[in-house]
Amino acid sequence: FQMFVQGHRSGERVQGGLGIGLPLAKQLLELHGGSIEAYSQGRGAGSEFTVWLPVAEDRPALTEEAVKSLPDEEGLRLGRILVVDDNIEAADTLAETLELLGQEVSVRYDGRTALEAAAQLRPDVVILDIGLPDIDGYEVARRLQVMKPRVLLVALTGWGQEKDRQLAREAGFDLHRTKPLDPRELLMAVMALQPRLGHRA
Repeated sequence: FQMFVQGHRSGERVQGGLGIGLPLAKQLLELHGGSIEAYSQGRGAGSEFTVWLPVAEDRPALTEEAVKSLPDEEGLRLGRILVVDDNIEAADTLAETLELLGQEVSVRYDGRTALEAAAQLRPDVVILDIGLPDIDGYEVARRLQVMKPRVLLVALTGWGQEKDRQLAREAGFDLHRTKPLDPRELLMAVMALQPRLGHRA
């Protein structure tokens, strides 16, 4: 369940992802108070994954202090969010999680349709994958700023080196986040930036 860890690939399966699927699954389950376990008898024997999720009765009640610390419903709303990622499952999962957290979310899977959606929807926040198949995320970000200069841009990528962060800053991104993304942390970071940047003005 570590980021970017991949199993050995045979010759006929040389293509693969970034090694983020299991860490993302683990993180999403933990957001719901659950867990995941993996078991295998060895190479060639297959794998078994066990998912644990609490029923409603098992969820611990929020303390009075915790309730007071939560933003009100209006304070949690970030406006219209556009999620752009060519990994359909990752994009849909992130969008669904954000919707569960009270956000208004639209999803697109490539740069061209993202720009078309942005022109129609005028999003307040765009969570943008860098490695898109048609137009890379850096170029999409530049075009979005021309269309709506006050949009808040979040770079979403599998790469988190300083040079990657620098490229994101140069393209106009306000935040740089590596996959898998923690939706709660993202919401808090965006909420902290919005007043300073004036994106809701």
